[in-house]
Amino acid sequence: MKCIRKASVKHVLTSTKRAELSRSFEEEKVQLDREIKQLEFQYHHAQKKTSSQMGPSLKEKFDHEINRRQEKQQSIQFKLDQLNHLAEGSELFFEMADVLIDVEIGAKWVSAENELTIVIKDGVVHEIRESENRDT
Repeated sequence: MKCIRKASVKHVLTSTKRAELSRSFEEEKVQLDREIKQLEFQYHHAQKKTSSQMGPSLKEKFDHEINRRQEKQQSIQFKLDQLNHLAEGSELFFEMADVLIDVEIGAKWVSAENELTIVIKDGVVHEIRESENRDT
């Protein structure tokens, strides 16, 4: 019989993973910068087309969207800074995943309270471990 169980997926920080994450963060920052410039362009274009009465609310909407993207950029820059301070071999949480486990008569039952962790190193499963939940 098969059962579905939640497992946390962590990646070991290696030089390859650090470079991959840095590149990904930089790409996100560039994309957000493009979006900000596009929003500024759209605002100026819309401002010319609408009446002066719509100006303040229109500006607020565009300012809100621009600020959201600027905050995301700051968050990404913070993550980049933190990434550069992490030691090689650190484990980074990436996601929760559903895993399929085999359950057979006579097999040891593993409590759902015990956390299942899958550790990935350079794209390869490096370790699967189960630890008792110490929160209680």
